[in-house]
Amino acid sequence: MPPLRRSVPEWRTIVMDAYATQPALSVTHAQGQRLWGMDAPTCGYVLDSLVATGMLARTSAGQYCRIDYIRPIDPVFAM
Repeated sequence: MPPLRRSVPEWRTIVMDAYATQPALSVTHAQGQRLWGMDAPTCGYVLDSLVATGMLARTSAGQYCRIDYIRPIDPVFAM
């Protein structure tokens, strides 16, 4: 299936809606591409921009998850 043509703000909304309805969602870049039907550059930009704004975190294993769910998932962040 070809990627859907959407703007970056639309993609950000779609991704954050997914994390709002599934708070423990944890996906890699490739999984996010498949899940949301995005092309690689757009997916990387959207996920990384959500990390930069503090909404998501990227684990040491390359998983993107909500910042408030990072500690149980990634031992690197454990205190």
